[in-house]
Amino acid sequence: MTNGGRAAAWAAAIVACAQVCAAAGKIGFVDMEKVFERYQKTVDLKARLTQEGKERIAERKVMVEEINRLKDEADLLRDEAKRGKEAVIDEKVKALYGFEEKVKREALQKQARLQDEIIGEIRGAIAEVGSGDGYDALFTFTGDDVGYHAVRLDVTDKVLNLLNRKYGEGRR
Repeated sequence: MTNGGRAAAWAAAIVACAQVCAAAGKIGFVDMEKVFERYQKTVDLKARLTQEGKERIAERKVMVEEINRLKDEADLLRDEAKRGKEAVIDEKVKALYGFEEKVKREALQKQARLQDEIIGEIRGAIAEVGSGDGYDALFTFTGDDVGYHAVRLDVTDKVLNLLNRKYGEGRR
């Protein structure tokens, strides 16, 4: 998109926002990043993923130690026996690389799936707060995406409290 196209798109977005804001009787803002990071489910899942990562590291360490032990044994052998041991080592190294790739792939997939699940729950809580409190529009933002909004329009903590309450009730 050209700079002129971007400027036109921004202008259209600003006009649309102004029209929504003018028509809206009650609007609010939600900091998605803050809700995501402080949602207890996110905190718990991060801890669980960290623990799973430590477990995979321990598994990898066992595999590396076995390869190193086999290499030490191979150094003491001669010719045919040494070649046989080196073939076993090569297979173990391939298995190690395969394990590492599998762990990385699975971790990324799991993280993406859990992130999507959490974002869906956050969006549901935003809709619940919005409809329950009579908002005509609730806008989401992350970081400094909104240059300014009145503190009274920020319903981030309300959404976060709803999510954490529901999550806590679900764990009992």
